[in-house]
Amino acid sequence: MAEPQKYLWKALLWGTQAVGLLTVLLTIAWVFIFKGGVGWRSEPKLEFNWHTISFTVGMFYLYANGIIVYKAFPHLSKRNLKWIHTGITGAVILCMFFGMLTILDSHNFRTPKKDNWYSLHDWTGIMAMGVFCFQWVFSVYVYLYPASPSTLRMSYKPLHIFLGCAAFLCAVATSLTGFFGKQKKVPNFTKMPPEGLLLNIITVLHVVFAGLVVYIIYDGNTSQMSSGNYGNASTASMSSKKSEE
Repeated sequence: MAEPQKYLWKALLWGTQAVGLLTVLLTIAWVFIFKGGVGWRSEPKLEFNWHTISFTVGMFYLYANGIIVYKAFPHLSKRNLKWIHTGITGAVILCMFFGMLTILDSHNFRTPKKDNWYSLHDWTGIMAMGVFCFQWVFSVYVYLYPASPSTLRMSYKPLHIFLGCAAFLCAVATSLTGFFGKQKKVPNFTKMPPEGLLLNIITVLHVVFAGLVVYIIYDGNTSQMSSGNYGNASTASMSSKKSEE
């Protein structure tokens, strides 16, 4: 990679991290400033706020980093990148299940109880989680199980990348529908009160972050993805990794 292009690439990566972290921090700020913070089962409405935080941290920020880790650290060995990728996506699963627990609790422990699984937000969320879980379980077999055929690893890789990107975009769409639902409950939203302004900023940052992540994944000028090495650029590294598989 040429020197100017390398600096632009680093700026893109750091800029993407900044947008993602800012989105997470503003979401947490919104929860504590406008929604009363967090609670547990004795306060179902406050427990609900854990759902927002955990899914923003997990399915939005951590998942994106799990997707782009091969592009962000091309100098690391393929073996190390595999385990980093698996570890990050494993953390996403923990956030996802905690988020599901808190949303179900917040509905079931209310008086009266609130229905589940009826809204567009619910359906797109189920879709995102379903694709993610299938992807994670099947990929553990394909890429971490020593006896999995090397031909399967290579043939599944394009679909693996696509499904990862699709699940991430579905998660972003789910977040947007959730925040849109919250916007409708803001008093005098058309007058752009502080909470409404903050929600608009958060949703716009979601879109910007998603666009940057997708660009990083599919930018052929800055990766060796087509070579089958997930961004590992050196020829020596490529040859050494064949033995690892």
